[in-house]
Amino acid sequence: MIKSIFYFLILIPSISFSQKVDTLSVHQNDTVQFHCIGAFIQRPCSNVEFSVHYELKKPNLDTYYYIYNEKNLLAEEGIYSTLMIDNEAVPGFYNSKYYSYSKRGKLKIIFYQKDGRNIQTEYYRNGKLRKNK
Repeated sequence: MIKSIFYFLILIPSISFSQKVDTLSVHQNDTVQFHCIGAFIQRPCSNVEFSVHYELKKPNLDTYYYIYNEKNLLAEEGIYSTLMIDNEAVPGFYNSKYYSYSKRGKLKIIFYQKDGRNIQTEYYRNGKLRKNK
């Protein structure tokens, strides 16, 4: 009788309050997880520059991702989920944060997105918050 009460009080609440979202930490240079796409980009009034873009190969829906770049700095974090656009479910990172770093590896800018729209930008200088927009 005491064992059954123990199981009821300990195990049942832990099952009902378990985490609903999985969390994964991945690196962009992992060829199993990412496609690497390189391209030369030329903007008006600027020199040609090489740009690299990474795409997840098989993302898991409703999973929280921590994505690190080749220098082991956090590049992006957020939930990969679906958003209804014109009665069609479109998967992607809609509630996320994007991190930008200086050449020395110090945090420079954080872009916040909610429902696929940029809502806030934080600028940093020498690792300290400079201003919010």
